[in-house]
Amino acid sequence: MKKLLLVVLAIASIGATSCKKCKDCTVTIKQNGSVVGTSTAEYCDDDLKEVDGTTVTQTVPDGQGGTFTQQVIYTCN
Repeated sequence: MKKLLLVVLAIASIGATSCKKCKDCTVTIKQNGSVVGTSTAEYCDDDLKEVDGTTVTQTVPDGQGGTFTQQVIYTCN
């Protein structure tokens, strides 16, 4: 009985240390400074570390020979 209890406690402690750390993140897309869309998604662990608080800025062709600036902004709570 003691061995079973020790095994259960060991498994429970391993499970407790490997919990996912997740946050809901708002993704805001801006084009030339104006918000054109938002969405919400859940990010966890390494994905969360990669996006939390980041802004990606890129120049995108507009299909008419010009370009516009697009920003993708991640805000996680």
